[in-house]
Amino acid sequence: MGTGAEITPQQTPPDTDRKTNMFSGIVCCADCEEKLYYCTSKNFEARQDHFVCSTSRLKGKEVCPTHFIRAVVLEQGVLAHMRLVIACVSTHEERFRKAMEAKQKAEAKKNSRRSGGN
Repeated sequence: MGTGAEITPQQTPPDTDRKTNMFSGIVCCADCEEKLYYCTSKNFEARQDHFVCSTSRLKGKEVCPTHFIRAVVLEQGVLAHMRLVIACVSTHEERFRKAMEAKQKAEAKKNSRRSGGN
């Protein structure tokens, strides 16, 4: 007698051990601007996980030459760029602060006009 929640021999349980990546769904091909698929396997080492162009994979290399980047290379590149931006902001903190204040004031003024305020 079953409860309806049992797994039959033909079914497989949901994959709760699936590896994911923080950039899944947000990285795009530089040429065709379509998303990059995250490719991994339980048998892959972390250094083997990678992203590949969805257009190239689905429609062939004639439509878009294969674009491929290892996940660790992408992560290292983003981290290096973040460090560069932080260093730049730290070096020019006052200038950055003034630019952000001006931007916030302009946005507040724009939003005020939209909502009918003064």
